[in-house]
Amino acid sequence: RIVVAACGEEELSYDGSPRQRNGVFTYYYMDGLNTYDTVEEAFAYAAPLAHGFMAQYDVEMNPQIYDQYEGEDNWEF
Repeated sequence: RIVVAACGEEELSYDGSPRQRNGVFTYYYMDGLNTYDTVEEAFAYAAPLAHGFMAQYDVEMNPQIYDQYEGEDNWEF
C-alpha cells in the first residue's frame, strides 16, 4: 500500500491558484502522474514543487509518502 498526502500531520494543505484548478500538491502530483511511470517518481517530482509554491507565501507544506514497497517499479501506469 502506498499513501500520498499533501502535507504533514501538523500542517495544512492549500488550494492552488485559479490556473491550477486543484489543491497545490494535487496539481503538481497529477502532472507528475501524467509524466512519470511510478507513484514514487510522480511524488518526487511534485513534492518539491508544491513546497516551493507555498514557500513564496511563507507557508510550510511538506507532502508525505508512506510506501511499504521497496524500489520504484511496483506501481507502474
